[in-house]
Amino acid sequence: MCELLESKSGVPHANFKHQTCNLPISVIRPQYCLDAMAALLGEISALLEFRSIPHWITQGTLLGAMRSGSLIPWSNDVDIHVRDEDFDTVAKVLLEMNTHDQIQLADFATGNWNGFISTLHTALPTEKYPTGSKWIAVSSGIIGIHLDIGAMLAHNDGVIISGQCNFELQQRKDGTNGCRTSTEHHVRIDEIFPLIDIELEGMKMWSPAQPDRVLEKMYGKNWATPDQFGEGDWSDENDLHSVHRTTGTAAADTTSTAAQSTNKGSWTKRPRVYVDIVGDMFHFGHVRLFERARQMGRTLIVGVHDDATVASYKRRPVLTMEERIKIVRSCRFVDEVVPHAPLVLTNEYMDKHGIDMVVRGDDQLYETSRKSYGVAMDRNAFSTVPYTEEISTSEIIQRILNRADKLRSKKEINRFTERTSVDGTMVHDKT
Repeated sequence: MCELLESKSGVPHANFKHQTCNLPISVIRPQYCLDAMAALLGEISALLEFRSIPHWITQGTLLGAMRSGSLIPWSNDVDIHVRDEDFDTVAKVLLEMNTHDQIQLADFATGNWNGFISTLHTALPTEKYPTGSKWIAVSSGIIGIHLDIGAMLAHNDGVIISGQCNFELQQRKDGTNGCRTSTEHHVRIDEIFPLIDIELEGMKMWSPAQPDRVLEKMYGKNWATPDQFGEGDWSDENDLHSVHRTTGTAAADTTSTAAQSTNKGSWTKRPRVYVDIVGDMFHFGHVRLFERARQMGRTLIVGVHDDATVASYKRRPVLTMEERIKIVRSCRFVDEVVPHAPLVLTNEYMDKHGIDMVVRGDDQLYETSRKSYGVAMDRNAFSTVPYTEEISTSEIIQRILNRADKLRSKKEINRFTERTSVDGTMVHDKT
């Protein structure tokens, strides 16, 4: 039923169904998670379009499309809205497509199933949603990935949409709230319709007629400024999409340092990230790994395996652990270095070094990663970054050996083609 997209590495994501994308807030999702979200969004959107049901991307999904034409890499869901009058039809269609009447919790938790599963949710009326709210959550079996379909109800004589005003953003110092006192901060019907095309992850999706106006009302004037770690003036720390109000220097760069943060207290929300390496014949692939891992947190801890540990599963390193540590410490992306790193992480090791997130390259099979990083996976504290395929320590060593062979061959040729004259000078024979 559900044919997932191919990852950029060319590996079908069905192989990753037992990996988790349910990662902590602000952590960049592996590519297969983003591909799975795009595939889910594309299939549900195509289904609704086939049924001639108007729908449009919204919230963080719309933000990503407007900013870069791609999904926000630290988000774990995609969002679309439909009209309230179409919601029951959508629910009926999706619930009929459920491929499991009684799915076992263990199967659901491990992704050991195929197809769609949809669940209907309702909430009681609130000030923000005076008539209550309802939505459908759709999953395709990738743990931590889902799509939310919300029902949008027009009110105030059909001019504005219920719930589409940011109460936290419009709260004033005198106790009044702009969402209560005026309709100007609410998303209007004429800002949604007629729907227009917008590109997202190479797909044509439907968007509100005035997406910039909608995003400004939902996230503030700085909606175009990414804020992966919530370092701006946030009204909801779980709503990691954009800066609401900026004081001082905007946190526009997701790799900013603590000194650049507009909210020093929120810096502690960034995880302490850990990578373990051999680091022999240090090259730019190691640097890329450190840089990408460092972007995911406030501190990068690098564990370096000792010589005996490395020799237990492959060739002994050319450089000693002490030499490798000196090189790793010189890298500007590294904050801490831990010698004698274990091959298999334990809860005690993670707690001792305050490790919040473990990162490695995406070149390793899941079963292999599970053996080494199982405790991190169980904590939802494991993520991957793209592996640098252009270079490796083994390739560098092979280059050296190849050049040594060529040099030896050249010397052998010279030995057979050179002779010494009577006066002691070297004479080259013609060959």
